[in-house]
Amino acid sequence: MFPSPISVDLRRMAGKREKHRDRLNQLTDSFIYSEILPIISFKYVVCCSILSSKWRFLWTKMPRLNFSSHDFQNLQPHKIEEIIDGVLHLHSASTLEIFQVEAFLDDYNSACVCKWIEFAALKGVKNITLCNLVNMNTPGRKRRMEVPSSLFACNTLIKLEMVDLAFPKIPTNVEGFHYLKTCYLSHILGLNDEALQQLLGLCPLVENLGFEYCGQLRNLIISTPNLRYLSIEYCLKVKSLKTECPQLREIKLANSIFREDHPWSEFKLLECFSAVESVKSITLINYGGTYPPPNFNFTVLGCFLHLEELTIHGECFEERFMEEEEEPEDVTFPNLKK
Repeated sequence: MFPSPISVDLRRMAGKREKHRDRLNQLTDSFIYSEILPIISFKYVVCCSILSSKWRFLWTKMPRLNFSSHDFQNLQPHKIEEIIDGVLHLHSASTLEIFQVEAFLDDYNSACVCKWIEFAALKGVKNITLCNLVNMNTPGRKRRMEVPSSLFACNTLIKLEMVDLAFPKIPTNVEGFHYLKTCYLSHILGLNDEALQQLLGLCPLVENLGFEYCGQLRNLIISTPNLRYLSIEYCLKVKSLKTECPQLREIKLANSIFREDHPWSEFKLLECFSAVESVKSITLINYGGTYPPPNFNFTVLGCFLHLEELTIHGECFEERFMEEEEEPEDVTFPNLKK
């Protein structure tokens, strides 16, 4: 008896499904970890576990844990805690390259965050990002969550980024961030001059340093021999700056206001770098008024003999200089490329 056309078609379809299933199973773990999983959010990484039996537990061995705000839409904070706790409980990789939490964190769940950081430290984490999305005006919010002191046990860190948190008191017995190359701090309450000095003392090899909206910084002293990139943005209370950064290559300075009676601006800050001969790139940003100020001395820029790139952003900058036909005198940039 010959098989019916329908049964033949069904067998063919089953064979095609098995063939596609085999293709998924043939992908190597290293390819999945390096090329597929890093480009999708953790939520979809877990969803991918249904594609193949081989993939079912791959996410538990991921060296990168990225908990994005897109994964937690419309979820209450306690539910977010449960999800992250569950993932960490099942995580079986021996090392951790990246641990990133971008969620609604408040002071009441600081104990959970401390536990997460301790977990990351035990895994030898290299990159930590803690981004708090709770707005200060959120009803019921009392204060920013303080950074867990367990963070200072992460002595394998290479990159650290923190947003909208409170800076803690640094423990006296910490080893320090001896491998840290990049540090970015934004909206950090309690980051004053003394705390900054203590932090920099723990980071002897830092190369990239950025501050944004840190309103308690006043008199900055930055002495980091390996620093190559420095960004100071919208830290409006800064009054003075002293630097010892012989390797500095790039400077980014941003302000949100400028008035003629304002004693300090990104231009004043720029003058503090005039003796650093290694600077090759300068970015100045001000969206709050006439820019540059009428009394700005362009010869300050002429001190940067090796300058290759100069970027200036401001509301009235283009309009003002389109009307001026004469170029500033005594300012030359022999190495300027753009």
